[in-house]
Amino acid sequence: MLLVLIITLPVVYVQIYVKSPINKEKEVKSQLEKLELSMINLGNFSIADSKTTQALWQAVMGNNPSHFKDSATCPVEKVSWDNIVNDFLPALNKLTGKTYRLPTEAEWEYSAMGGKNYQYAGSDNIDEVAWYKENSGETTHPVKQKKPNAYRLYDMSGNVWEWTADEGRLRQQLRIPSL
Repeated sequence: MLLVLIITLPVVYVQIYVKSPINKEKEVKSQLEKLELSMINLGNFSIADSKTTQALWQAVMGNNPSHFKDSATCPVEKVSWDNIVNDFLPALNKLTGKTYRLPTEAEWEYSAMGGKNYQYAGSDNIDEVAWYKENSGETTHPVKQKKPNAYRLYDMSGNVWEWTADEGRLRQQLRIPSL
């Protein structure tokens, strides 16, 4: 899942125990302050430099739905568009006081291109910029391990699929049930 503002957590995973909503808000804000947050301003919108990690999802939602749980810095997976839009984003927005959303398809494509015309996001050599079937060992990998594109965005090709805001709207228009 790629958010218009994506936040990554450091490599160390910290289990969060929450006793009250106030403590949860303080803990998530504390976690967000510790992030290697690198916002990339692309004109009409800003986007963080990598995909949403399992650690961030865990901090916000209190669970980790991912199948591959080798590292908290791996991207979260096994989440539906509805999980993201109806649960995760409202919780993240409430906890941070900021407005996070999924990028539109056009924003995602613009970001992935990185102002260049490569075959993949950041290179014509897929091994430089992406984890995919032939080099991944059929598992996810921590974010920011491959070369970024020219906009300094990581993992725009490979690792896990991304949801965009448009996919949910199209699904709603066609009355396609949630995945």
